[in-house]
Order: sequence, then structure tokens, then C-alpha cells
Amino acid sequence: MRRRSIIGFVLVLTVAGCLIPNPPELALKQTPTVTSSQFEQTIVVSGTESVVPSGYTGSRYFLRSVIHKATGILAHQIYVDHYYDGDWKFWQSANDENAQPLNVRVLKREVISCHYGCFHEEVFGIDVADSTLRSHPTGFKVKVYAKDASTMVLELTGVQIGAQLRAISEASVAK
Repeated sequence: MRRRSIIGFVLVLTVAGCLIPNPPELALKQTPTVTSSQFEQTIVVSGTESVVPSGYTGSRYFLRSVIHKATGILAHQIYVDHYYDGDWKFWQSANDENAQPLNVRVLKREVISCHYGCFHEEVFGIDVADSTLRSHPTGFKVKVYAKDASTMVLELTGVQIGAQLRAISEASVAK
């Protein structure tokens, strides 16, 4: 009789675990995409994607560059979309490899669901100077810090940076 109770309990836990939705399985982009419209003042270049360390399926990061059409002014961010369960992390600051602080812009914080614990999504951008991208053709790393003392290191490879800079160059000529 005790064995049936244990099996029943395990079954309930298994079914309960299925109630916490995972974000949709997304294939990582392997090439940059350029978004532009006659109705917009900017061109957006979204780079190749990498998986966020210790994030759930769908957690990813990539370079995102914005080109102002009239002025040619260029701005870059490491765009991070992080899904996780448990308590809020509140990603809030970042440093480059030289321990220099980088600006973090919170774009979205959302509770996806709460059943037996909560599932969260945090989306944020880390500002990166154009000179930083161009002076690190082989890549660089950024360490991100959360209010709950969590950290993660995001690595941008030379391949990602090169592809991004080529896409920006092509988009600038085509505007």
C-alpha cells in the first residue's frame, strides 16, 4: 500500500512539473537580419544568437545595432532574453573585461506563470561602444550582475562581431 502512495506522489509531481510552461523552442539565428522601413528613422541589425548560460530553452543573446538613417549615428547593445524559474534575479549591471561598467537598460520583466514556483522572463540590453566592437575583432566577454547575487558571463565571438560589422556596412550602403 505504501508503494502505491509513493508512486502516486511521484506521478503528481511529474504532472505538476508539466504545468510550468517552457518558452517556445527557437532555433538560434546563424546570420544577422536587417530590419528597415520607409516609416522608420532607423535601421536595426540583429546579429547571430548564442544561448544564455544556465537559461531555459529560448534564452538567448545577440548583438543589436541601430543606425539612424539621417545622421548615420550607430548604437550597439548586447540584447539578452533570459527565461528562468525561482525567485526574481533582477539583472541590473555589467562590466567589460577591464572591469569598466557598462550601461544596462531593462526592457521587460514578466512573470510567465506561477504554479509550483514562478517562471520569469527578463529582457535587457547592455550598451556597447562602436569602438569596443571594432577594437575586439577576435571577441570579448561581459559579466552581468543581478540583484540576487547571480552572475553570468556573455561571450561575443570574433565571428559574431565580424558578421555584425559586415551587415551594418551593407545596411548603411543600402539605405
